[in-house]
Amino acid sequence: MSSAELWRCAGPPLREETSPSGVSAIIYRYADLKNFCQVTLVLERGKVRDFSADHSAPEFFWLVDGSNYCGRIFQGCIR
Repeated sequence: MSSAELWRCAGPPLREETSPSGVSAIIYRYADLKNFCQVTLVLERGKVRDFSADHSAPEFFWLVDGSNYCGRIFQGCIR
């Protein structure tokens, strides 16, 4: 997926970072009250090459793993 496609379906990122080598990263974050998910997408030549996610989402009083919380960022990208 290209960065332009990500902007179209997920909206603008929290921030963008570019290294001198031409590799860039876009960071998306979704947060409310005590829950959050931050996804970093590494782009090379305008295409996603790698990603990482950091989250803290103790949904339902820690009875359910909150890792799916990150999916809320990209709901618009799934069709």
